Amino acid sequence: MSFQREYAERYGWMKQQFIDRAFTHLNSFFYYEQYDELNLDTRQLMQQNMTAFGDIAPTYGRKG
Repeated sequence: MSFQREYAERYGWMKQQFIDRAFTHLNSFFYYEQYDELNLDTRQLMQQNMTAFGDIAPTYGRKG
């Protein structure tokens, strides 16, 4: 972002963008960090969340 004196976004819109970005980041972070501990239903739900909010759902399982 750059400073522009004549331009501004609504606070509510920017707040929602940051909330959505945080949700997507945390969901994917927890998915990868806790993959081995999650049951199949939880994995699928988290994949659906990532797909809906950022299209970063993994299509493969973690190996190792």
